[in-house]
Amino acid sequence: MLLLSAFVLAACNAQNRQSGVRHQDFARVAVDLFRSACVLTQGSFEPVSKFAAVGHFVPVGKEDLSRLPPAVAEPDVQALWTLERDGGIYYLSLTRDSCSVKAERADSAALLEHFSGLVRQPPKNANIIVN
Repeated sequence: MLLLSAFVLAACNAQNRQSGVRHQDFARVAVDLFRSACVLTQGSFEPVSKFAAVGHFVPVGKEDLSRLPPAVAEPDVQALWTLERDGGIYYLSLTRDSCSVKAERADSAALLEHFSGLVRQPPKNANIIVN
């Protein structure tokens, strides 16, 4: 079974309203990327790799991992890409049994709302098991 996950490395500070709105957007984008990169491809290596290439993700080499925040890549990461879009930084990673999208900054409440929407209304061609 393929384990699919999406999470945020850091949530926003609600004191800055403009930042808060941007961080809500970052959460939406992270879940949209997760849907497209991981759910629709069922997390398989080749389709995820194609998605990353078409979406202008930049591959991260093993030698570059030490310069990234520790939570970006799982210890058994097989492939890792990064994407900068509209001020947000996102990481797409694959392990043997998981596909994940992480955002450097995002609003945690917005992330939960968007991810819950994905679980309630999964894409029609996806095999999603909710425990």
